[in-house]
Amino acid sequence: IITSGPTGEPVGIVSEIIAQISPESIPDRITFRGPAQFDSRSLNQLHSIILPIVDQISGHLNIPPKNYEISITNIGAAAATDRGLKISGFSAELPLLMALLSTSLSIDIRQDIIGTGHIASIDGEIGPVKGIQAKIEASLETPGVTGFVFPDLERDRSLRVLTPIEYESIKECLFQHKSAI
Repeated sequence: IITSGPTGEPVGIVSEIIAQISPESIPDRITFRGPAQFDSRSLNQLHSIILPIVDQISGHLNIPPKNYEISITNIGAAAATDRGLKISGFSAELPLLMALLSTSLSIDIRQDIIGTGHIASIDGEIGPVKGIQAKIEASLETPGVTGFVFPDLERDRSLRVLTPIEYESIKECLFQHKSAI
């Protein structure tokens, strides 16, 4: 999650997305628990792109569609803002897809790897997101994190979405920290 620091600079906060199969029928198949909620644009993306990808993969394995309960945990972020967290933008889509697939397929995800990325199409294309530098810094400060998954800046639409300064800044940050994470 990217939030604003004391002087308005972007600050990354590592959060965990937890998806569980709901034992009860849920309207729209997804319910949220806890202080974090998605905005309407992000919810639309969840229902129109991410959930269909999960259903398609599950269907190929003869696993019927599921209902999910999703929670995003980061006690520090909720406590620091003294309010619930409103998730907007698309950078939580890759971790959300991974959490839903993990739950649906009963496959554990390594807890030492974090990620960010926009699921740009029903084909699962991972698209560019902003704030990668702040997210890398947050991952370096989080004990136990050893890997960071992000869109390929050379192969996705990053060069069309990011400004040249943002692109170069991300590349420099990645180069600087490539041996640390």
